[in-house]
Amino acid sequence: MKFPILLLALSSMLSSAVAADVDLPHVAVFGTATAQVQPDLLRWRLSVDRVGAEVAEVADAHAADVAAVLGFLKQQGIPAKDIQTAHVELSEHHVYRKDSRVKEGYEASTAVSFTSKDLGQYRTLWLGLSRLNGVSVKAATWDSSRRIPVQNETREEALKAAKEKATNMAAALGMKLAEPLAIEEIALENDPFSVSSMASNRLHVSSRDGSGDSDSMVAPGSIEVRVRVQVTFRIVAR
Repeated sequence: MKFPILLLALSSMLSSAVAADVDLPHVAVFGTATAQVQPDLLRWRLSVDRVGAEVAEVADAHAADVAAVLGFLKQQGIPAKDIQTAHVELSEHHVYRKDSRVKEGYEASTAVSFTSKDLGQYRTLWLGLSRLNGVSVKAATWDSSRRIPVQNETREEALKAAKEKATNMAAALGMKLAEPLAIEEIALENDPFSVSSMASNRLHVSSRDGSGDSDSMVAPGSIEVRVRVQVTFRIVAR
């Protein structure tokens, strides 16, 4: 029983040390930095659905539908490692009639997601998928293969901004910075790489009327990456 007691004592000592650091003369500041990154990826999310009267027929037809989607993506040169199937379901299909839930056959569904690295493929993929049975395009969103490097670089700039702000604040009071006591990255609701933000940046197809040959009008623009940090520095007399 000595081991748990030792851990408890160590935890208490660490908590006291942290509290002591916070009680030291210090300055706490926020630092923010932004960067622009050019999208070079399209991430697609599809749903393949089939409804029918007999469970065996639904299962077989749905398997053929999914195989057709995977075959089409392979024909377009999408690598197998960039394609994923998930949430495969086969269940009873119900509808509401006169405020009652009534069974009406069976339904099967599979979620398919894939990544395209050729932005010029958008129109071909969109039109090709629209011709396949049971396919719904849930989202097509921009992303960048440089996501992690850009976030890391932007985070460094945010830390530098925080240090510069803290230095100026301390100098105004005749103090100077010592070591940092705490560093925290602040989560942002509008993170451009988050699922919710990417889902709101869906692509749409526009066509040129009268030409008989529709062109997708896709403008990737740029993604703004924003990082915010909070840093607490100990301050000492100059």
